[in-house]
Amino acid sequence: PTDPEVLGVVAEGLREAVARGAVEIDAARLADIDTAGLQLLCAARAAALEAGHGFRWSAESAGLRSAATATGLRGALGLAA
Repeated sequence: PTDPEVLGVVAEGLREAVARGAVEIDAARLADIDTAGLQLLCAARAAALEAGHGFRWSAESAGLRSAATATGLRGALGLAA
C-alpha cells in the first residue's frame, strides 16, 4: 500500500506540474504501484487535459502497465496500447 505521506508529496508535485503546463512523466523505474497511486495519476492526467495542457509518458514501466491493465485504467492514464 502507498504511504499516505508519500502520496501527499506526489499529489502536490503533480498539482504544481499541472499548474505550470504540460506534464511529462518518466515512470521507467516504477516497479510497483497500487490503486491509490493509479487514481492519483488518473486525476492528474484529467486535470492537465481539462486545463488544456498535455500529459505524456516519456517512459512506462512494466509494473505501471501491468497495474493499469489489471484495473482497467490504461486508457484513463493514456498509456500506449
